[in-house]
Amino acid sequence: MGKTVYIGNLSQAAAAEDLENLFADHGTIQSAEVVASHTLGRNRRLGVVIMSTEEEAKSAILALDGMELDGRPLTVGTARP
Repeated sequence: MGKTVYIGNLSQAAAAEDLENLFADHGTIQSAEVVASHTLGRNRRLGVVIMSTEEEAKSAILALDGMELDGRPLTVGTARP
């Protein structure tokens, strides 16, 4: 089972492909998605990536937390239920 990583502070223009490209260097991605508001139908500025292993997820978190994407510093961490 994969390890879920939370990504916060995304730009409105961010897409799942952007997350896939960002996380690809850190391991195998099982899935990536940008969360949309059900009422507004637009990006809620957060995303979720499921990495294959916990080690890959930790590597991605350490490398990407605070990194800028589209001029915004990302918040990257372990997703909580």
